Amino acid sequence: MVENRCKRLSCVFSVFVLLMTMIAVRPIVRAEWEFDGLFSYQTNADGTCTLMYFDGEAAGTDPRDLVIPQTLGGHQVVSIADGAFYGLNIFNSVVIPEGVVSIGSQAFYANSKCTSITFPSTLKRIGSQAFLANSLLTEVRLPKALEYVGSRAFYSASGRLHVYVYATTQYEVDAFQNAQVTVITDGDPTPTPIPTKNPTNTPTLTKKPTKAPTKTPTKKPTKAPTKAPTKAPTKAPTKAPTKAPTKAPTKAPTKAPTKAPTKVPTKAPTKAPTKTPTKAPTKAPTKAPTKKPTAKPTQKPSFSDFVERLYVCALARKSDAGGKKYWTEEVTSGRRTGGDCARYFLLEAPEFMNRKLSTDEFVETLYKTFFDRKSDAAGKKGWVDAINSKKMTRAQVVENFIESTEW
Repeated sequence: MVENRCKRLSCVFSVFVLLMTMIAVRPIVRAEWEFDGLFSYQTNADGTCTLMYFDGEAAGTDPRDLVIPQTLGGHQVVSIADGAFYGLNIFNSVVIPEGVVSIGSQAFYANSKCTSITFPSTLKRIGSQAFLANSLLTEVRLPKALEYVGSRAFYSASGRLHVYVYATTQYEVDAFQNAQVTVITDGDPTPTPIPTKNPTNTPTLTKKPTKAPTKTPTKKPTKAPTKAPTKAPTKAPTKAPTKAPTKAPTKAPTKAPTKAPTKVPTKAPTKAPTKTPTKAPTKAPTKAPTKKPTAKPTQKPSFSDFVERLYVCALARKSDAGGKKYWTEEVTSGRRTGGDCARYFLLEAPEFMNRKLSTDEFVETLYKTFFDRKSDAAGKKGWVDAINSKKMTRAQVVENFIESTEW
């Protein structure tokens, strides 16, 4: 009995020691990262290295031009790790050196001050969301050797980005979402946009048209009916008054059948058509359209309220008059959708990124921003778990809220 207990205790102790050893390995792996100035890197088996991290806190907040060294600690840089420069708003421009073959996911996510990026001719792969939320970029020229571009790698909330990519490059359908894409073929020194390649961007853009038509068509229909009816009635009564009575009774019988027959027939049918058409059209439209026009005024104030919520919930402050007017007019003019504005505030705005919200706080902000209410426990837990388990990114969760019927 004693021997058996000792053996059991010995086994338990051995397992405990093994677990403690495994836990201790993790810090050692990070400790193996080496440093060269503000850069952290990890040496690869072939003697090259991967740029792992840039010390943004030590770098300070002064804007600068970033030129990544071709070598770190004497090792050639061949790749940039996931999130290496995540959320750093201090670079005016970025130059990636020759020899770099791959750029990881979210490597330069939310570098919102960057206006230009120079890629090496050796680059073969760009990960998902690698340059998402670089809102000041207006032109990107990708190298011929590039083989793959991941999802939303160059998503452009501003819509001003122009991407030049070779026809041999494979990329996800939303890699250049909301950006203008020009596909380059061999021997074409002055490439122009090729329509046959644009459909690779449109599948994800179908989310925007689904909302845009609801706003833009409402403006055109309101103008067309207002002009057409005003001309038609003026011509119809003057040329064929005999037809007017046949129409007038169809519109006005509900309101004036008792009065019109008793007073008008004996005096002048010429007055009846002139009065009844003028009253019937003026009253009938005012009741039928009143429900639709009320939808228009409610859309503008409601979106204005949404813009205010974006400022209050996402940026934790009240809007300034100029900013609120700008974003409201962007949508009412049709230049952007409400979803575009939400993406900018919640995924790109430096002021929001600097808040560094936890996953829990981020999801709660989405509920308050889109639904103007607190989250329900089950719903919030689902989104938080999805982000923490890396089944979904924050950007993907935002897209789900944009497409929600509650919003």
